[in-house]
Amino acid sequence: MNPFEPVFQNVYGLPCWGVQWDANLNLSMNFGQPHLHIREPHQSNAVSEQVRALAAYRHVTVRGAWFLWIEQAYWKLSLHDFDAVTGAHSYRRMQMGLARLDGQRLLQVMINPRTAATTFTFDLGGLLNVRRFGASTPGELWTLYTPMNSILTVRGDGHFWSGPQGGPEQWEPLMA
Repeated sequence: MNPFEPVFQNVYGLPCWGVQWDANLNLSMNFGQPHLHIREPHQSNAVSEQVRALAAYRHVTVRGAWFLWIEQAYWKLSLHDFDAVTGAHSYRRMQMGLARLDGQRLLQVMINPRTAATTFTFDLGGLLNVRRFGASTPGELWTLYTPMNSILTVRGDGHFWSGPQGGPEQWEPLMA
């Protein structure tokens, strides 16, 4: 049983939007009503001078009530009318495939409890498969940010964490 099923019940039926890939952040998409996320300027202790400089400015982004971030993971998008697309394809090809996913409604999320490999199924034939890069890379595969300011994170070693953003992380196995 997917321990996140009760949470995803709130996302099922919502179209994804703002689907985008970034070389540094990987893949992300929004669900639900848009709202502005405003990060105020702050002083950063980051090692990188660029990060410290960016922190001194206000950053405004439009996010959905639900925000799904595919993090340290390999992903493959299969579509019924387009060849499969992965993060290894050209930027142009990825954009073409992701544009076909944009607007599709999420129907189902299935998680392998041992490896946390996850399949997101969409209503117009989109299948997004997410898995760890390799057996020795147990990092965070994906995180779902909720409207209640909490997050759900799944790791490639079959563990998950659910709680308030910024709260203490308590990882639990997906397998009961």
